[in-house]
Amino acid sequence: MGIFTSCEGAFEWVYDEPIEVQSVEGQIYFDASAWDKWYYIDLKAIADSVSEDSSYDASESIVCMDIPMEAVGDTMFVNGNGLTGQYMYWYDIFGQGLVNNKFEYFIPTAKQPEPDDWTIAIHRDNVRTNGGAVWESDLTDVSLVHPSLYSGAKFQEDEFTENDVWDDNSRMIMKYVPSQGININKVLSSWLTMHLIAPPPTFTHNNHVFVLRLKDGTYAALQLVDYVSSTNKKCCLTIKYKYPV
Repeated sequence: MGIFTSCEGAFEWVYDEPIEVQSVEGQIYFDASAWDKWYYIDLKAIADSVSEDSSYDASESIVCMDIPMEAVGDTMFVNGNGLTGQYMYWYDIFGQGLVNNKFEYFIPTAKQPEPDDWTIAIHRDNVRTNGGAVWESDLTDVSLVHPSLYSGAKFQEDEFTENDVWDDNSRMIMKYVPSQGININKVLSSWLTMHLIAPPPTFTHNNHVFVLRLKDGTYAALQLVDYVSSTNKKCCLTIKYKYPV
């Protein structure tokens, strides 16, 4: 039980061939469908690159880092209570669905690696910020975002979760799915919500514009405009952005 591994066998609906997408100014596209990886975006670096070269493809700036899976301590059959590691849960996938679940055991791992500089990180339908906070607007056009829109708005910071970041589907057929214990931003993560009664999962897409307050006090506008590739692969994200706002 010390190591979890990724599997492409039982659930081949997760994978397909990569496709090339033409770059669009103010837009980022990348395949975030991997279960065992985080994808990092640095909006400041992108803005600097675009100011130097207006044809810069922001999609090329994505940094991918694996989720630590190898155990660094003994398996615990009591909840890790905020510790770094893998939290194994049983889910009633073929019955009542995800609402019926229970904690099984916890395996401590190394902390999640990160680039030196980043703004947001994405894992399938999960998003976290680098010390930021997020507010959801009613807009569906990033170009309409201006400072007066979010003046006085209530921004939500990241919070710890132990069963949202599913990172291995190899035992899903047996109703067991591990999750990485890590902070995520539940407001920004709501732009894509996964539902699972029986495989494959389905998704609900929220195309509202979200305003991100970075830890340095600057602001960005983010919108998930699509999450499906041209070959119908889910969690291939098209994100419109505006930074700084």
